[in-house]
Amino acid sequence: MIKKLTITMIITCLLIAPFFSFIQFSQAQNSPTLSLTPQTVTVTNPSETFELAFKINDVKNLWGWKAVVTWDSQYLEMTKNPRKGGFYPEDTSIFTYTINKVPAGFQGPIDVNGIATGNEAMLELDAPSGSGTLVIFTFKVLKPVISTTITVNATELLAPTGLGTGVHDPINPYPAVTYATATVSYIPSDGSPVAHAGSNQTINQFTNVTLDASQTIPQDIADQTYTWTFTDNATRTLTGKTVNYTFDQPGEIPVTLTVTNSKGTSTAIIYIIVKSTTPPVPVIRVTVADAVIDDSGEIINVSIGQQLRFNSEKSYDPYNLTLGIYTWNFGDGKTANERNPGHSYSTSGTYIVSLTIPNSAGLNGTATKTIFVGDGAPNSSPGSNKANDSSNGVSRDSRQNTLDLPPVILYPLIFVTVFAIGGAAFWLRKKTDNT
Repeated sequence: MIKKLTITMIITCLLIAPFFSFIQFSQAQNSPTLSLTPQTVTVTNPSETFELAFKINDVKNLWGWKAVVTWDSQYLEMTKNPRKGGFYPEDTSIFTYTINKVPAGFQGPIDVNGIATGNEAMLELDAPSGSGTLVIFTFKVLKPVISTTITVNATELLAPTGLGTGVHDPINPYPAVTYATATVSYIPSDGSPVAHAGSNQTINQFTNVTLDASQTIPQDIADQTYTWTFTDNATRTLTGKTVNYTFDQPGEIPVTLTVTNSKGTSTAIIYIIVKSTTPPVPVIRVTVADAVIDDSGEIINVSIGQQLRFNSEKSYDPYNLTLGIYTWNFGDGKTANERNPGHSYSTSGTYIVSLTIPNSAGLNGTATKTIFVGDGAPNSSPGSNKANDSSNGVSRDSRQNTLDLPPVILYPLIFVTVFAIGGAAFWLRKKTDNT
């Protein structure tokens, strides 16, 4: 009986042993994790510095690593070179730890890396395992902010080569999340306001923009007021933490936010770059012998070979933007880039003259004028704005009082007139005979 029980226990142990090994293997294969410590930093004094430790936990055979560090240089500055953490042993004949260096005050992002070097034969087979700090960063706050983030993203986590392979594969297992973040807040301890008007923007003309002061410090203070000042056309103000404003004047428009509470006043300025959407307005005038014969956009009648002077002096940009190169197209294959070019036509016909002018916003304005070139004398005389009718030498003005009726009305009228005159003559003659 005892013998059978012993055999049964041995068989049971042999069957269970692989499951214990599997459990231990699974525990050993937990994915490593990355973190920044501390995860939350609160600063209360200007130019205060703080340190962040980039850590790895539960890693096996980490030969080397690379990471990218990013932060908002508007609020933070890296003041020192990154320093080696304690994960790798101190420099010995076996291990050496190196890290990229950056100049103090660098605005990032930066690449950092650490590599274990030394006794190559040993490193090919094994590297440090466990948990610890890979690198330490030192930052300084530049101005108050409710919340800003520092991120360290591990781009490579490498294992030893394995004897003779010469290839560093990624560690196995690999972290499920390869980045770590820390949040930094800078809030003055005395409760005085720090205005925050948002970021600079680039918009199109006539865009309605929402301006938000919700990042102002402190928040939710009962007596805190917000005043926005705009100076694009004339000085105008709006009040409120959030306001809407339509920018119709092109250019770089400063917007000032003034925040006031019982502890003091603070201002912030942002710039709204407004891109014009309104093209220039070209104006074409035509002269003969320095006398203006047209300024209305109507058809101009000229003769072959008559020298014309095209004038653009009345052209303008509605928002006073700089005008570019003037481009004339005379409709006969000839062009010019002068502001006031001269031109004549050698062949009769109808020509469309165009003037195109760009502005500094890259918008083009175009105006056109129709020119009729005939074989006879021009219908426009120098020094006069009135066109002449050259068919019978009678000016158009002298014919404006003549009666010009269609035959259907004119012939009956003549008949009635003749009949009336004849009747009147007959009546007068009969009366005379009676007397």
